[in-house]
Amino acid sequence: MSGGQNALPGIRHRETRVSADAVGRTALAPARLEGSSAAADLLRAAVSFPVMLGALLVAGVFVMARQFRIDPDMWWHIKAGDIILTTHHWPTTDPFSFTVVGQPWIACEWLSETLIACVSRIAGIRGLDALLIVLSAAIMIGIYVLGTLRSKNSKAGLLAAAILMPLAAQSFTLRPQMLGLIFLILTLIALELFREGKRNAI
Repeated sequence: MSGGQNALPGIRHRETRVSADAVGRTALAPARLEGSSAAADLLRAAVSFPVMLGALLVAGVFVMARQFRIDPDMWWHIKAGDIILTTHHWPTTDPFSFTVVGQPWIACEWLSETLIACVSRIAGIRGLDALLIVLSAAIMIGIYVLGTLRSKNSKAGLLAAAILMPLAAQSFTLRPQMLGLIFLILTLIALELFREGKRNAI
């Protein structure tokens, strides 16, 4: 009898511990389900039909832009960016022109010139070629997204981007205007989202 009474506290202790573990597992279950659901949603979005169309568009940009066309102004932009990286400030006088050397001048395209100069320092011509492909793909994806938002149809957005690609390709050279085009398209996308009622887009 005394042996049974001595065993009861141990049994109760084990039951309490098992109950606590069960409660902990029950509490963690919704969090795990939410995490797995978010991962599944992300995977579905990554392999969705609109993403596949965007991947086809990027492949077309790669085929079109892999023949690196060197713009005559590219070297000037690289040098301007190199001066900024070396001196840690943008030039205030013209160091290039023969007739107006030393005259007041501001490198108004300093951001893109710094980016181009950094890539040139790190990876050379191959890096510049890769940068051109990335910027060109970003522009075309932006056009695709904007067309999809406006038409509410990803296939219509792809068609609009595909029609514009040969025309846009004429401007796809490694110059500061590439970043300008990206920012312009992002602005148009933000305005379109705002027009649809998404006030946080701006």
